[in-house]
Amino acid sequence: KKFKINLMRFIFVKELIKYTKKNHNVYLITSDLGYRAFEEFAKLFPKKFINVGVSENNMIGIAAGLASENFNVITTTFAPFQTLRCLDQIKVNLAYSNIKVTMCGLASGLINGPLGNTHCCIEDVGALRSIPNLKILSPADGVGIFKSVYAAAEIDQPVYIRLTGGSNNPIVY
Repeated sequence: KKFKINLMRFIFVKELIKYTKKNHNVYLITSDLGYRAFEEFAKLFPKKFINVGVSENNMIGIAAGLASENFNVITTTFAPFQTLRCLDQIKVNLAYSNIKVTMCGLASGLINGPLGNTHCCIEDVGALRSIPNLKILSPADGVGIFKSVYAAAEIDQPVYIRLTGGSNNPIVY
């Protein structure tokens, strides 16, 4: 499968849309994020898209509740807010309870440096690796994102997909 060089979050959403068209129990929950990436998903699946606003911790709680009712739930926002601000909820509501939710951290690393140090995230993998029952996927390119979306759907425990998200991600594999 060939992918153009593109922002990783756009590739992620395109693959998620394809997956959701075939799997009707999907919910996408975001925390105050759209920015030209999730509008298409929201338009195609308005009842499956929830924007909780600036409320990352609640996003994880809502995701855990929906997942406990056998919905396939994906949460997404910028990586530092998806992980470090929600660490206790991820640990208690998802990992310790082994609740299957796929969390997607966007723009990890230093890619969001111009937005200030609150938007940079280099500690996410280190913090999440210390939590049991949690898988971490870190795709390097569009092909990896495609494989991550489908791999996360098959894993019966919490998953974190770490997207770095620059506009110059060459095809690696």
